[in-house]
Amino acid sequence: MDKVSVGRLFEFVVESDTKPTVEVLGPARRSVPVKIDPLGSSTLGYNIKFEPMEVGDHSVEVRLPGGGHVEGSPFLLKAYSAEKVIVTDIRAGVVNKSVSFGINASQAGAGNLEIIVAVNGKNVPNFVQSEGNARFKVNFKPTEAATHSLSVRFNGHPVPGSPFSCHIAAAAASPSMGLPRAMAMGECLKQAAVKMDNTFELEGFEGVEPQIFVTSPSGDNEHCQLSQHDGGSYSASFRPTTVGRHLISVTANDQHINGSPFSCNVFDVSRVSISGLEQQYGPANLGVPVTFSVDAAGAGEGTLELVVSTDSSTVKAEVVACARGLYDVTFVPQSTEPHYVNITFNEVAVDGSPFRVDIQQHTQHIQIGSLAAIDFPADDQIVEIFSPDQKSVPYSINRQTAEFRTHMTGNYTLRFIDRETRQHIGSRTLCVFDPTLVKITEVSEALCHRPASIGVSLNEAGQGDLSALVRCGATEVPHTIRGPSKTGVYEIVYQPTRVAPHKISILFNEVPISLKPLEISVLPASAGKEISVSGLGLYQSRVGKTTSFAIDTVKRPAREFDVVVSGPGGQALPVRCYQTKNGHLQAEFTINKPGQCVIGK
Repeated sequence: MDKVSVGRLFEFVVESDTKPTVEVLGPARRSVPVKIDPLGSSTLGYNIKFEPMEVGDHSVEVRLPGGGHVEGSPFLLKAYSAEKVIVTDIRAGVVNKSVSFGINASQAGAGNLEIIVAVNGKNVPNFVQSEGNARFKVNFKPTEAATHSLSVRFNGHPVPGSPFSCHIAAAAASPSMGLPRAMAMGECLKQAAVKMDNTFELEGFEGVEPQIFVTSPSGDNEHCQLSQHDGGSYSASFRPTTVGRHLISVTANDQHINGSPFSCNVFDVSRVSISGLEQQYGPANLGVPVTFSVDAAGAGEGTLELVVSTDSSTVKAEVVACARGLYDVTFVPQSTEPHYVNITFNEVAVDGSPFRVDIQQHTQHIQIGSLAAIDFPADDQIVEIFSPDQKSVPYSINRQTAEFRTHMTGNYTLRFIDRETRQHIGSRTLCVFDPTLVKITEVSEALCHRPASIGVSLNEAGQGDLSALVRCGATEVPHTIRGPSKTGVYEIVYQPTRVAPHKISILFNEVPISLKPLEISVLPASAGKEISVSGLGLYQSRVGKTTSFAIDTVKRPAREFDVVVSGPGGQALPVRCYQTKNGHLQAEFTINKPGQCVIGK
């Protein structure tokens, strides 16, 4: 066993009077299907067949029943694929000048390359240079002005496209040979856009028609349209379909003009993609870095130009090369004007350019007494900080960060200034708040199944958002926040569904206004009018902990009430009842195991 082509059946024979067990494992240790057939009644042994589907080393294990591996097992078989050999950079050449092309066999597996360069039935000497990782450069020097055949085989199999053609022309004409003024002119002799008409001009071809050959990186000839004008001048137009280095050969009487063949870089601006500027989550924030990616890896060779600007200024952008043709771009908005990102590739605008980036004022909230830290957007800037009473605030610098202590509620203004010109670049606002100055102005009576409310004033606490969390035991109770009223008072409105204490945590900018939540007793809607019960013990209890609920007896004697609590499984639990100061009857009991309880009276 040695080598086998991917996708082709491989066979071998095991000489044995008993059927062997054969297992074939591919490069990723995946099992390959195996077919085992007896050789026939007159021949002892079995024929083994399988078809490798992956390039790489295959392990072939052969065992006999009741024994171990046969001698030599497991066998190593190398699978290869000539289909994965790629021939590149076939370019037209000139007589007596070295011509080269590339071969990439890095994905083809183990094997041997066979390369034959021929012209008019004769072989042309060639030599191969290894460039590492199964990549090679093939060189030859043509001596005849004719199309040369390039045959490439891998382990005896022709690679895709073989044999290839390479056009060879005579050496450039000298002034004495009749074309002293022949020349080609045009930007597209150096650079051209894919799928677009690219035209160059030809002059000095009196009495002779030029021949144009445009050769793609794969060696294919691109169609070129030639148009004649007066005085021996022509124009040639071609529309390339692939990205990469093209060769443009301009000949007359099978001789290259001066400068031919020309090397033309063909690019595709439509393959430049931009991500990160979609703003699906809304506008970017003032003073907060915006980062987006540019992927030009598949667009060919070229120059990528990028400018970020507003209607009034240009914004500094930092570009980081992550990989070949892949870049991360970051800029920091310094004003709320719309920002525009202009991107061109080889001076052609990328689809969608200029990209608009909307900016909003980002208000940062910080609690009074905290240390505020502000990052500098750039090294060439300084910052001026003013308190709510418009007094300058001193700050310290720590690793490109301005730090200062907040001492009063209100809006602090940060102005960014150019260090050299002292020009104002942009501003930010920092809102300082004090949650302890949030005042509860009113707490309404809370009745079960009736709306209840809490009045809250933020007038002295600074700017920010009011939020709340309403709970009854472990259950969260829905609520809404209304306001503010003309006097600046908000209302937290909730509707209890349980006759039990509710705990309400009030937060300002996500900071609790007090260490403990506000606890409110919820009464039955008929409280004081008829017998009713209330308390958290009606709804939940902890194992081993005493829980309770209250009975409003409406001034009836306690002896008229009989309280029964059945624990999990229907077992009766001891209940202790006693009279409270407000005349209610308090019932207490303890549950010893988890489960559902039933309370009756």
